[in-house]
Amino acid sequence: MRSEPFQAILRRHRLGYKLIDRLSLPEDAWWIEYYRPLENLVKELYEEHKGNFEALKMLEKVQKEIDMVKGSPREYSSAFYIMQKK
Repeated sequence: MRSEPFQAILRRHRLGYKLIDRLSLPEDAWWIEYYRPLENLVKELYEEHKGNFEALKMLEKVQKEIDMVKGSPREYSSAFYIMQKK
Protein backbone atom coordinates (compact mmCIF):
# COMPACT_ATOMS: atom_id res chain seq x y z
CA MET A 1 0.00 0.00 0.00
CA ARG A 2 1.34 3.42 -0.91
CA SER A 3 1.61 6.15 1.65
CA GLU A 4 0.39 9.64 0.94
CA PRO A 5 2.80 11.74 -1.10
CA PHE A 6 4.77 14.18 0.99
CA GLN A 7 3.64 17.07 -1.23
CA ALA A 8 0.00 16.46 -0.28
CA ILE A 9 0.85 16.59 3.41
CA LEU A 10 2.70 19.88 2.93
CA ARG A 11 -0.20 21.33 0.91
CA ARG A 12 -2.66 20.61 3.75
CA HIS A 13 -0.29 22.19 6.24
CA ARG A 14 -0.12 25.38 4.15
CA LEU A 15 -3.92 25.46 3.93
CA GLY A 16 -4.15 25.59 7.71
CA TYR A 17 -4.96 21.98 8.59
CA LYS A 18 -3.10 19.52 10.72
CA LEU A 19 -3.34 15.78 10.43
CA ILE A 20 -4.86 14.21 13.55
CA ASP A 21 -5.01 10.60 12.37
CA ARG A 22 -5.08 8.40 9.27
CA LEU A 23 -6.99 5.16 8.89
CA SER A 24 -5.97 2.86 6.05
CA LEU A 25 -8.45 0.33 4.77
CA PRO A 26 -7.26 -3.27 4.47
CA GLU A 27 -5.44 -4.00 1.23
CA ASP A 28 -8.22 -6.28 -0.02
CA ALA A 29 -11.13 -3.99 0.88
CA TRP A 30 -11.65 -2.73 -2.67
CA TRP A 31 -11.36 -6.23 -4.08
CA ILE A 32 -13.83 -7.86 -1.70
CA GLU A 33 -16.40 -5.07 -1.56
CA TYR A 34 -16.23 -3.65 -5.08
CA TYR A 35 -14.13 -5.35 -7.75
CA ARG A 36 -15.08 -8.99 -7.16
CA PRO A 37 -18.84 -8.25 -7.34
CA LEU A 38 -18.21 -5.97 -10.32
CA GLU A 39 -16.27 -8.71 -12.11
CA ASN A 40 -19.16 -11.12 -11.58
CA LEU A 41 -21.58 -8.54 -12.96
CA VAL A 42 -19.37 -7.91 -16.01
CA LYS A 43 -19.41 -11.65 -16.78
CA GLU A 44 -23.21 -11.68 -16.61
CA LEU A 45 -23.51 -8.60 -18.78
CA TYR A 46 -21.17 -10.05 -21.42
CA GLU A 47 -23.67 -12.89 -21.83
CA GLU A 48 -26.68 -10.56 -21.93
CA HIS A 49 -25.17 -8.19 -24.49
CA LYS A 50 -23.25 -10.54 -26.81
CA GLY A 51 -24.44 -8.77 -29.98
CA ASN A 52 -24.18 -5.20 -28.69
CA PHE A 53 -20.79 -3.86 -29.81
CA GLU A 54 -21.02 -0.63 -27.76
CA ALA A 55 -21.96 -2.48 -24.57
CA LEU A 56 -19.15 -5.01 -25.05
CA LYS A 57 -16.67 -2.20 -25.66
CA MET A 58 -17.68 -0.54 -22.37
CA LEU A 59 -17.52 -3.86 -20.52
CA GLU A 60 -14.00 -4.45 -21.86
CA LYS A 61 -12.91 -1.10 -20.36
CA VAL A 62 -14.37 -2.08 -17.01
CA GLN A 63 -12.68 -5.49 -17.19
CA LYS A 64 -9.32 -3.82 -17.96
CA GLU A 65 -9.64 -1.79 -14.76
CA ILE A 66 -10.51 -4.94 -12.80
CA ASP A 67 -7.48 -6.71 -14.29
CA MET A 68 -5.21 -3.81 -13.31
CA VAL A 69 -6.36 -3.98 -9.69
CA LYS A 70 -6.15 -7.77 -9.67
CA GLY A 71 -2.60 -7.63 -11.06
CA SER A 72 -1.30 -4.95 -8.65
CA PRO A 73 -3.55 -4.77 -5.59
CA ARG A 74 -0.96 -2.88 -3.52
CA GLU A 75 -1.20 0.03 -5.95
CA TYR A 76 -4.88 0.65 -5.15
CA SER A 77 -5.81 1.55 -1.62
CA SER A 78 -7.95 3.95 0.36
CA ALA A 79 -7.46 5.92 3.52
CA PHE A 80 -9.50 8.23 5.69
CA TYR A 81 -7.92 11.33 7.18
CA ILE A 82 -9.00 13.16 10.31
CA MET A 83 -8.02 16.79 9.94
CA GLN A 84 -8.30 19.78 12.24
CA LYS A 85 -8.24 23.45 11.32
CA LYS A 86 -5.30 25.15 13.03
